[in-house]
Order: sequence, then C-alpha cells, then structure tokens
Amino acid sequence: MSKKQTSGRDRVSRLFLWLDEKLEFLERRHLQTDEPLTSAEHEKDARTMISLIRVYEKLVEMTERLDQKTQGESQDARGDARGDIRGYDPVETEQMRFEIAQRIERLQRQSEGQCETSGKSAR
Repeated sequence: MSKKQTSGRDRVSRLFLWLDEKLEFLERRHLQTDEPLTSAEHEKDARTMISLIRVYEKLVEMTERLDQKTQGESQDARGDARGDIRGYDPVETEQMRFEIAQRIERLQRQSEGQCETSGKSAR
C-alpha cells in the first residue's frame, strides 16, 4: 500500500470521527434544552446540519473511491487485506456511515418538530 493511500484512509476515518463529535454536540444540545429554540437557533442548527450532510456525502464518496481503488489493487497483489490498512476497518466505517445517517435524520426531525412547536406557541 502506498503512503498516500494509507493517509487517505486515515483522513477519512478521522473525518468520520469529527463528524460524529459534531453530531454528538447537536444531539446533547437538543436533549438538554427544556425551552424551545429561538428562530435564530433553528436557523443556525439548520445551516450546521446542511454542512454536516455535505461533509457526510463527501466522506461517502471518498470511502467508495478508496474501496474501489483498494479492490483493484488487491486483485493485482493478492493477499492484501483491506482491514490491514492502519486505522481503517471497512466494516466499522460502513457501520459508522449508517449510524451517522440515522442520527442526521433524527436531528432533522427533532429540529423540524421543535420549529413547529415554537411556531405554534408564538401565535
């Protein structure tokens, strides 16, 4: 494996972890808030979620490209296992992708529900 490929996989893994941390922050904030969020807070959360979704989509693309590249190389050099790349486990990465997608969807639903609730109470 080339150093460039290993560092690419390491970067993807680190970015998934960063994305996970950002989602945890939003989730904690939504759970700890007893009061309805203001319109400005909803707007900020919406922009943050859009950014996180874009990062997630890019990470999925990067992972797929790395996997395709690895499959081609492992066919050329039999015996290379994708899981042997330092810090990269394709099964774990796929599970993290799935969990992050679910968490983003759940946060969007919560945010939309809070927005509707705060809109009704303002009337």
